[in-house]
Amino acid sequence: MKITWITARKLNRDLASSTEIGLGNALDYLGNEITIISPSSKLKSINIKHLEIKYWRFIGMETFSGSRYLKKKKIISKKKLNYPEVILVDWRYVPSIYPILNNMGIPWIIVDRGPPAYKGFRTMIQKILWKIAWKKSIKYSKGGFVVSEFHKNMIDANNDNIRILMAGATKNKENINNNITDGIWKFIYIGELEKTRGLDDIFLLSEHLKKRNIEHIIDVYGDGKYYNKLVSKADKNNNIRILGRVKHEGINKIMLKYNFGLMLMPDDKIWQISSPLKLAEYLNSGLIIVGPKHVGNELLGGEEWSLLSESSNWVEGSIDKIENIIINNKVQYLADLAFESSKTLHWESIAKQMNEDIKYMIK
Repeated sequence: MKITWITARKLNRDLASSTEIGLGNALDYLGNEITIISPSSKLKSINIKHLEIKYWRFIGMETFSGSRYLKKKKIISKKKLNYPEVILVDWRYVPSIYPILNNMGIPWIIVDRGPPAYKGFRTMIQKILWKIAWKKSIKYSKGGFVVSEFHKNMIDANNDNIRILMAGATKNKENINNNITDGIWKFIYIGELEKTRGLDDIFLLSEHLKKRNIEHIIDVYGDGKYYNKLVSKADKNNNIRILGRVKHEGINKIMLKYNFGLMLMPDDKIWQISSPLKLAEYLNSGLIIVGPKHVGNELLGGEEWSLLSESSNWVEGSIDKIENIIINNKVQYLADLAFESSKTLHWESIAKQMNEDIKYMIK
């Protein structure tokens, strides 16, 4: 199939763009002809055709200006897109460009990797646009992709053409070897640095690890509004390092240096919806999962590599589990199990199902 994918994610900056990059390459490998349109320059890690959306770099204006650019430059046309068979559209662009899509006569599908997650006036506006996007999509599109069953139920649409597109990871080509070599256990968080993501808990976790005499380092990678606050707090704790944004291409190699992956998102509705990209990437590097227990942080539930604990006081609940697997030399065993679980989350597997779902929707 000839597939065009219009996304609002910046492939060269947004850590969550692993979805577009991983699935784009995997769909291409399956024999599809893929074109991705996004507000970013092309990455070396993506082997498919890419068109750039120009946008204004002002908070709250990025999607609006991106939509304006798409319409002004008449990028969304059969000829410029080389006559695609289907167009995948990020929900953020749907309210502005759905009339153009309808006039083209080419089937289109909404892609929703999650509704607006933050608080404030701007998020209120985004939620209104999100509802409009789904209202128009249910009426005009051929279907949609969401991230979880919880997410699908939020839309409240009894539609067989709305399918779940899980988060995944690129198959790790390196050996998974989490045997400790220097007596220090290593924890990692990679993602947006926002207060709502439970990042303050890393300081409490570090204090509890110290009380158990567990030598450790907690490294935090990412960028966001909470970055400066975290740096200030980490200055008082030698076990915590705030290391800033990391290039997308380097994530896999970085994670192989660690033992534990932190899923910090609290048990709030917005995180219950998610199919967390970090979980797939952590497992793909053989990391043991630590954090609050809820459906948004889990795979199926009950896996041995999951040390998730009841969210009301997850840090205290996790300490005994962490200490137990260290004392009983089970870290490498659990790392191997984690990597084995990741095989169902490789983009190649997810792309095969997505490919079949698209064919079903547009038949």
